[in-house]
Amino acid sequence: EPLACYGGALSGCGASLRNAGDCLAQCGATCRNKFGSEIAGDEMRESAVCLEEARAKLRAWVEAESTADNEQHLKVSLEAASAIGKSSEAAEMAGRIIFSQGQKGKASKEEKSKQELVLNLLGLSTNLLACSDVLRAAEVAEGGLPGWGGFCDKVKDAAVDVERAGEVLRDGEKKPSGGSWLKG
Repeated sequence: EPLACYGGALSGCGASLRNAGDCLAQCGATCRNKFGSEIAGDEMRESAVCLEEARAKLRAWVEAESTADNEQHLKVSLEAASAIGKSSEAAEMAGRIIFSQGQKGKASKEEKSKQELVLNLLGLSTNLLACSDVLRAAEVAEGGLPGWGGFCDKVKDAAVDVERAGEVLRDGEKKPSGGSWLKG
């Protein structure tokens, strides 16, 4: 029954995850264009709120669907909810740090904040990857979540992008040397 997943808590979970992705993308665009740390921090924190909503909706779905027949499937869904919750915490902390970067402070404090931001971005990436892996396992399990493969791919892509952002922030962007940038 593919239509059984529309309109309920599971559908709401997917919508909240999509909204979180939109907020992360907006945060990245804001940082790339150097608009302002307040806007970027707000977008990152909004993604945390969306992730928390997704976690709550997934848990509500698990509670509504719990029967002895699908115990393993629901266990996997709770693992996904846990990974989403950890992602929310990391995004909230990253947003808080980005927001505080706009405030004037000492150089040593800024360096510490940068290190904390890198750790939170890498933590967010790790938890998004865990969420993707758990949901992928739920999709392929018997009676799993049909059609979530594309969604898992998008969550994994977002995790890779967030990880790259953390690495660039930590190591600096690698610029091509010589004429190698001319090669397509």
